Amino acid sequence: MMDVDLEEPTEAHEPEVSTASTEDVLNYIKAVSKSVFAETEGSSLDEAFLIGTDLIKKFVGDPQSKVLLLHQYKKQIDDESDSSEITYTKLYHLRLDEQVVEQGVTSIAYIKKAPVIEEDKSVYSQLRVINFENSSPFETLHSYVSNAVAPYFKTYVNQTGKARDGDKMVPSVEK
Repeated sequence: MMDVDLEEPTEAHEPEVSTASTEDVLNYIKAVSKSVFAETEGSSLDEAFLIGTDLIKKFVGDPQSKVLLLHQYKKQIDDESDSSEITYTKLYHLRLDEQVVEQGVTSIAYIKKAPVIEEDKSVYSQLRVINFENSSPFETLHSYVSNAVAPYFKTYVNQTGKARDGDKMVPSVEK
Protein backbone atom coordinates (compact mmCIF):
# COMPACT_ATOMS: atom_id res chain seq x y z
CA MET A 1 0.00 0.00 0.00
CA MET A 2 1.15 3.52 -0.75
CA ASP A 3 1.55 6.29 1.86
CA VAL A 4 -0.48 9.40 1.03
CA ASP A 5 0.34 12.76 2.60
CA LEU A 6 -2.95 14.28 3.75
CA GLU A 7 -1.51 17.53 5.07
CA GLU A 8 -3.09 20.69 3.79
CA PRO A 9 -0.92 22.53 1.30
CA THR A 10 0.73 25.62 2.69
CA GLU A 11 -0.05 28.91 1.04
CA ALA A 12 2.67 30.40 -1.08
CA HIS A 13 3.73 33.70 0.45
CA GLU A 14 5.68 36.35 -1.30
CA PRO A 15 9.09 36.85 0.25
CA GLU A 16 9.17 39.55 2.91
CA VAL A 17 10.63 42.76 1.54
CA SER A 18 12.94 44.88 3.65
CA THR A 19 11.69 48.43 3.72
CA ALA A 20 13.94 51.43 3.34
CA SER A 21 15.00 53.26 6.46
CA THR A 22 12.84 56.17 7.50
CA GLU A 23 15.98 58.30 7.64
CA ASP A 24 16.89 57.60 3.99
CA VAL A 25 13.37 58.46 2.80
CA LEU A 26 13.25 61.52 5.05
CA ASN A 27 16.58 62.79 3.68
CA TYR A 28 15.34 62.42 0.09
CA ILE A 29 12.02 64.11 0.81
CA LYS A 30 13.77 66.92 2.70
CA ALA A 31 16.15 67.57 -0.20
CA VAL A 32 13.37 67.69 -2.79
CA SER A 33 11.06 69.77 -0.58
CA LYS A 34 13.73 72.33 0.30
CA SER A 35 14.56 72.71 -3.37
CA VAL A 36 10.93 73.10 -4.48
CA PHE A 37 10.02 75.49 -1.65
CA ALA A 38 13.39 77.32 -1.75
CA GLU A 39 13.98 76.77 1.97
CA THR A 40 17.18 76.58 3.95
CA GLU A 41 18.21 74.75 7.12
CA GLY A 42 16.46 75.89 10.26
CA SER A 43 13.17 76.78 8.62
CA SER A 44 9.73 75.70 9.78
CA LEU A 45 10.04 72.95 7.15
CA ASP A 46 12.58 71.19 9.39
CA GLU A 47 10.09 71.35 12.26
CA ALA A 48 7.40 69.72 10.10
CA PHE A 49 9.75 66.84 9.34
CA LEU A 50 10.55 66.37 13.03
CA ILE A 51 6.86 66.28 13.90
CA GLY A 52 6.01 64.08 10.90
CA THR A 53 8.62 61.34 11.32
CA ASP A 54 5.97 58.78 12.29
CA LEU A 55 3.94 59.64 9.18
CA ILE A 56 6.99 59.11 7.00
CA LYS A 57 7.67 55.78 8.71
CA LYS A 58 4.08 54.69 8.01
CA PHE A 59 4.34 55.91 4.40
CA VAL A 60 7.49 53.83 3.85
CA GLY A 61 6.11 50.51 5.07
CA ASP A 62 2.31 50.63 4.91
CA PRO A 63 0.84 49.43 1.59
CA GLN A 64 -2.36 51.37 2.38
CA SER A 65 -0.46 54.70 2.51
CA LYS A 66 0.16 55.51 -1.13
CA VAL A 67 0.70 59.27 -0.99
CA LEU A 68 2.60 61.54 1.38
CA LEU A 69 1.65 65.18 1.03
CA LEU A 70 3.62 68.17 2.24
CA HIS A 71 1.52 71.33 2.41
CA GLN A 72 2.94 74.82 2.61
CA TYR A 73 0.63 77.41 4.15
CA LYS A 74 1.46 81.10 3.73
CA LYS A 75 0.12 83.21 6.53
CA GLN A 76 0.21 87.00 6.39
CA ILE A 77 2.06 88.64 9.26
CA ASP A 78 0.49 91.75 10.74
CA ASP A 79 3.21 94.32 10.37
CA GLU A 80 2.87 97.27 12.73
CA SER A 81 5.28 99.41 10.76
CA ASP A 82 4.08 101.78 8.08
CA SER A 83 5.71 99.66 5.39
CA SER A 84 3.51 98.92 2.38
CA GLU A 85 5.26 95.61 1.95
CA ILE A 86 3.21 92.52 2.91
CA THR A 87 5.17 89.84 4.73
CA TYR A 88 4.29 86.19 5.11
CA THR A 89 5.37 83.34 7.30
CA LYS A 90 5.42 79.81 5.91
CA LEU A 91 4.03 76.87 7.83
CA TYR A 92 4.37 73.25 6.73
CA HIS A 93 2.27 70.19 7.47
CA LEU A 94 2.68 66.52 6.43
CA ARG A 95 -0.37 64.34 5.71
CA LEU A 96 -1.02 60.88 4.34
CA ASP A 97 -3.38 60.52 1.39
CA GLU A 98 -5.21 63.79 2.10
CA GLN A 99 -5.03 66.71 -0.29
CA VAL A 100 -5.85 70.27 0.74
CA VAL A 101 -7.33 72.62 -1.81
CA GLU A 102 -7.62 76.09 -0.38
CA GLN A 103 -6.30 79.56 -1.06
CA GLY A 104 -2.69 80.01 -0.06
CA VAL A 105 -1.71 76.31 0.06
CA THR A 106 0.98 74.82 -2.16
CA SER A 107 1.65 71.08 -1.94
CA ILE A 108 4.13 68.43 -2.97
CA ALA A 109 2.78 64.90 -3.40
CA TYR A 110 5.17 61.97 -3.00
CA ILE A 111 3.52 58.94 -4.63
CA LYS A 112 4.82 55.41 -4.13
CA LYS A 113 5.19 53.26 -7.26
CA ALA A 114 4.96 50.03 -5.22
CA PRO A 115 3.18 49.13 -1.97
CA VAL A 116 6.30 49.79 0.14
CA ILE A 117 9.58 51.62 -0.33
CA GLU A 118 12.26 48.93 -0.51
CA GLU A 119 15.65 49.06 1.12
CA ASP A 120 17.66 47.66 -1.83
CA LYS A 121 16.43 50.26 -4.35
CA SER A 122 17.08 53.98 -4.48
CA VAL A 123 14.36 56.11 -2.92
CA TYR A 124 14.32 58.27 -6.04
CA SER A 125 13.40 55.31 -8.28
CA GLN A 126 10.43 54.36 -6.08
CA LEU A 127 8.64 57.71 -5.82
CA ARG A 128 6.86 60.06 -8.17
CA VAL A 129 6.82 63.73 -7.20
CA ILE A 130 4.14 66.22 -8.19
CA ASN A 131 3.98 69.87 -7.22
CA PHE A 132 0.54 71.45 -6.78
CA GLU A 133 0.80 75.21 -7.01
CA ASN A 134 -1.60 77.60 -5.35
CA SER A 135 -3.90 77.84 -8.36
CA SER A 136 -7.06 76.38 -9.82
CA PRO A 137 -7.17 72.55 -9.67
CA PHE A 138 -8.57 72.58 -13.23
CA GLU A 139 -5.65 74.66 -14.53
CA THR A 140 -3.18 72.43 -12.68
CA LEU A 141 -4.65 69.22 -14.07
CA HIS A 142 -4.85 70.66 -17.58
CA SER A 143 -1.25 71.83 -17.39
CA TYR A 144 0.06 68.44 -16.22
CA VAL A 145 -1.94 66.46 -18.77
CA SER A 146 -1.43 68.71 -21.81
CA ASN A 147 2.21 69.66 -21.18
CA ALA A 148 3.67 66.51 -19.63
CA VAL A 149 1.47 63.41 -19.59
CA ALA A 150 0.03 63.59 -23.13
CA PRO A 151 3.41 64.23 -24.84
CA TYR A 152 4.98 61.45 -22.72
CA PHE A 153 2.23 59.02 -23.73
CA LYS A 154 2.31 60.00 -27.42
CA THR A 155 6.08 59.59 -27.54
CA TYR A 156 5.77 56.15 -25.95
CA VAL A 157 3.09 55.09 -28.47
CA ASN A 158 5.16 56.37 -31.41
CA GLN A 159 8.37 54.71 -30.21
CA THR A 160 6.82 51.35 -29.37
CA GLY A 161 4.36 51.16 -32.24
CA LYS A 162 1.52 50.19 -29.89
CA ALA A 163 -1.09 51.96 -32.05
CA ARG A 164 -0.13 49.86 -35.09
CA ASP A 165 -0.44 46.59 -33.16
CA GLY A 166 -4.23 46.82 -33.06
CA ASP A 167 -4.36 48.00 -29.44
CA LYS A 168 -7.87 49.43 -29.07
CA MET A 169 -7.05 51.32 -25.85
CA VAL A 170 -4.47 53.64 -27.41
CA PRO A 171 -6.86 55.85 -29.43
CA SER A 172 -9.26 56.29 -26.50
CA VAL A 173 -6.44 57.12 -24.08
CA GLU A 174 -4.91 59.58 -26.53
CA LYS A 175 -8.16 61.56 -26.61
